Amino acid sequence: MSPVELKYGEVVFYKGRKVVITSVIDLSRVEVTDTDTGESFEVSVAEIEKLPEQPTKPLHPLDPESPESEYWDVARKRLEIIKPLLTPNRTKREVERRAKEFNLNPATLYR
Repeated sequence: MSPVELKYGEVVFYKGRKVVITSVIDLSRVEVTDTDTGESFEVSVAEIEKLPEQPTKPLHPLDPESPESEYWDVARKRLEIIKPLLTPNRTKREVERRAKEFNLNPATLYR
């Protein structure tokens, strides 16, 4: 097992509890906060363990499991709203009509 990094913000295990290091007291003791309860306490460095590494697969932005996929969904919806207005000769009235149709402010469509 690889060594635990003694740094602020490092998430580790202490006696089966998931904790985050909030302060390095010295080379043998750290202060941690339980991520579930918010309780803070001092522990011996010898008693903490590194979190097991999770296998990760690279995610493509269009992959439905990707955390970015929700942003693509929003972007697609917005594109569908403004698509009819993406012409150089659109009028202010067309923008206002489209905005009203989707309950938006015309300025939002221009942005």
